[in-house]
Amino acid sequence: TTSYKNGYGNPTLTAQWTVNSYELDVNGNLDEAVSGGTSGYATFDVYINGSKVATGVSDYCTSHPYGSTYEIKNIQCINDKAYVGVYSDNACTTASSLSGTIGTSRRIVCLKFRTKTWEDYAASSYAGGSGTQSNPYIIKTPEQLGKLSKDSKTNELRGVYYKLGSNINLSAHIWTGIGDDANSVSFMGSFDGDLFTISDIKTSVDNYIPFCAALFQNSSGVICNIIIKGGIFKATDRAGAILGDGSPSISNCIVDGVNVESADRAAGIASVVSGKISSCILKNGSISGNRVAGIAGWTGSLIIEDCSVVNAVITGAEASLFYNHNEWNITINSTYGQGTVNGTATKLMYGDSNAWGNWTYNSALNGGYPVQKPLFAIGGISGSTNVYNFLKNTLGFAAA
Repeated sequence: TTSYKNGYGNPTLTAQWTVNSYELDVNGNLDEAVSGGTSGYATFDVYINGSKVATGVSDYCTSHPYGSTYEIKNIQCINDKAYVGVYSDNACTTASSLSGTIGTSRRIVCLKFRTKTWEDYAASSYAGGSGTQSNPYIIKTPEQLGKLSKDSKTNELRGVYYKLGSNINLSAHIWTGIGDDANSVSFMGSFDGDLFTISDIKTSVDNYIPFCAALFQNSSGVICNIIIKGGIFKATDRAGAILGDGSPSISNCIVDGVNVESADRAAGIASVVSGKISSCILKNGSISGNRVAGIAGWTGSLIIEDCSVVNAVITGAEASLFYNHNEWNITINSTYGQGTVNGTATKLMYGDSNAWGNWTYNSALNGGYPVQKPLFAIGGISGSTNVYNFLKNTLGFAAA
């Protein structure tokens, strides 16, 4: 209260000032998309002037007097989520800490969360091996594959050898990919799937869509003998079941029943690629987006040899059966395709139809469509039973 007096010391006017109230709004920045509260991600407690005013809430927006202090405590993550910290952007310009003072405008505190990935559950060691060519690291669990993904984000692992020792299902958590395309960290080692199956890969969740989505985000190493069964590879740029970006050697891989989708550059095997892709199969599933193809998307100098696309649906701008865009030169040898491109059935065989190299054909095999000979002539190779049974039982190939 402020009093004004006349010359005789008597009060003439008294003005009363009332303290205004301002909102404290605690929001959630969930997997890189602001969406209000933190429901499904976390709960938290709120303290005003040292006293708890909310316990275990997932959203909070209440008015308090000017000058009140606030604290956000006891953040409890749920449903496979991780707390990242306080976030500031155009929507939350006043956020700075988990405590502060409510001032002359609405105070927004934005807590940032993300969905955990296989890197968060990475094993501390592999099942065996020393990483040499004669004694590669053996990977038998999703957690061990997560360790490779985690290690590869900061290390090219040049000259290090890895080999699968068991089938692996990745459905429980998000897969971020081996290598780091955004930071140009390329996997330079050697990965042998030994014809075991990696199944149910998923690269996106809720509002989160990564820049690059693939088993290998970036690699210029050696990738071979991998079977991928089912999965969702969704990205804003560069999506492929085996590779997102790089110049590796990719051979003897089978991709079945996957959904590959990207705003730009998507392919069933490799999205942006140079090098060589040989004896690989894409069967079933769908490839969609802008600049999409069954085998390779945006290519540099590339050889595609003894590969096949069977019954895949390829849809989008600049869609094609084998490769989408070539910057330098591309060579296609003994490669077969049969599928639907933008709703039109397509069947194509590269090379001399009387001498199809590593292909075999008869009416009782694969429904009359050609198939690579090596896939039915690898009896002496470890793991060959896996791929033969996979072709026979899952892909529906039937040997005469």
